[in-house]
Amino acid sequence: MKSHLEVLDGLRGTAALSVLLFHIMEITSADVAHNPLRHAHLAVDFFFALSGFVLGHAYDARLSHCAAPGARLTLKAFYLRRLIRLHPMVLVSMVIGLLGYVFDPYVGSGPVIGTQVSRGVLILVFALNMLLLPAPILPNRVS
Repeated sequence: MKSHLEVLDGLRGTAALSVLLFHIMEITSADVAHNPLRHAHLAVDFFFALSGFVLGHAYDARLSHCAAPGARLTLKAFYLRRLIRLHPMVLVSMVIGLLGYVFDPYVGSGPVIGTQVSRGVLILVFALNMLLLPAPILPNRVS
């Protein structure tokens, strides 16, 4: 049985929290240059690197062909576990992101959301992202 590395959980949590605070500061202040967390976006890379290590550490022995038959985890079972664990967070994040985009206080309203994105494109991007499929990038709406 592999040990649980709690310090890595703390580092991942700190990175995730710093990115969350970065986005909150970005939403609440129009002046990006004075955001005290303006470099926190770099924590995303750190978070994913740590997450890759944690996943490898947790599943390496079970995904190996040398694992005991009862303990062996197939690739299909691994992906199903990841989907069940992560997709609910994707759904919630997409809804929060959509609400943040639509109710952006720095952009006016009208038949076209923001200045460049129609409702149809926004719905398409939202639907594709809910299914974890590639979607066009929405333009920044800061004027």
